[in-house]
Amino acid sequence: AGVDLDLLVDLGNILIIQNDSVPTQTAAGIYDIPNDEESGGTLFFDFVDPVELLSIDLIDINGNGPVDLILTDGSGLTRTYNVPFFWTFDILVDGPDGFDTLDLTVLTPQVGEGGGIATAFEDAGFNALDVDTLEIIQSGSAGVDNLSFGVIPAPSTLLVLLAGLAGLRRRRRED
Repeated sequence: AGVDLDLLVDLGNILIIQNDSVPTQTAAGIYDIPNDEESGGTLFFDFVDPVELLSIDLIDINGNGPVDLILTDGSGLTRTYNVPFFWTFDILVDGPDGFDTLDLTVLTPQVGEGGGIATAFEDAGFNALDVDTLEIIQSGSAGVDNLSFGVIPAPSTLLVLLAGLAGLRRRRRED
């Protein structure tokens, strides 16, 4: 009872900004009644090492406001995705799926299952292989899941790996 049914998109656990009107937590840190915040909010991911962001599942983007995803690289340059409301279906009205995957590697328009078109633009010189932060600004209720990314090794790490490989190659020749 009270569960926000349009979040039940069969992905397992999802990340939402919890609505404080149902704060009960029988177990610390776990809300008894999950309900995404209708007025939205911001999710902020700060990566320890540079990453390449590949994709993310967006949930419940169906009339409560758009979502902006801002990727910032190590130089402070940005790539921004604008995802309109009605990008996903409302599973209570339209049926499954209630979520769609946004490809974070392309700038071409992406049509969501609900018919809305996500657009992207980036600063000149943005480095998609050097992303430090991801900011997800929700204007209404929404959820996210399955953030997919690849860690980009630091140049010093690559030098160590290459030196190690060269050492292995020399040892094999000596044997």
